[in-house]
Amino acid sequence: LTPDYLKKPPFRYCVDMILNSMRSKGFAPQFLTPEEEGCGKSTDKSLKLLFLSKVMILPGLMLKQQIPCDPRKLLQGLEPERTNEWLQAFAKALNSGVDPHPFYAQATEAARQQVAKFAADEARAQQTRSSHGPPSAATGQPGQQPQQPPQQQPAKPAAAPSPPRPLPLSRLRPPHPCRAARASAPARASPVLQTPAR
Repeated sequence: LTPDYLKKPPFRYCVDMILNSMRSKGFAPQFLTPEEEGCGKSTDKSLKLLFLSKVMILPGLMLKQQIPCDPRKLLQGLEPERTNEWLQAFAKALNSGVDPHPFYAQATEAARQQVAKFAADEARAQQTRSSHGPPSAATGQPGQQPQQPPQQQPAKPAAAPSPPRPLPLSRLRPPHPCRAARASAPARASPVLQTPAR
């Protein structure tokens, strides 16, 4: 399987391949319920996650190894390289000759707990999103309003210099000739009046 072929949605293809391999080899009969075998045509997300969890956990128990594939990522068409690793591990368990019956109960219980954890995580994430509000367009973080840049006050225009005061007319007009003569003439002594003697 190549990443190009495992593009979204890969779920139906994986279901058909797993079921056909199990039937052709007679592997793990009665491990899956009829509802789980028909999950490829179902819209129930929990049923799809339960199917994937069971067929991922069972080969891991048989081979005593951890299957590094997240059922939620597979449903979203993500991490195709992990899906390849899981399918290879399933094929290895299918041809290993190990009896899967002793692992039925353990794999089923672990798968149910995993699906319950997925549902709790999704409900918690939904509650967090609703409590914080929609993400902000500027920050991308929930509940945060975009910060407005501080508005700068417009600079006051510089006061225009006051025009020079005009000179008085007395300074602009030439002096009158009589006034100029009076100003240049020497001051006369005032006559002294003599009083006749008695």
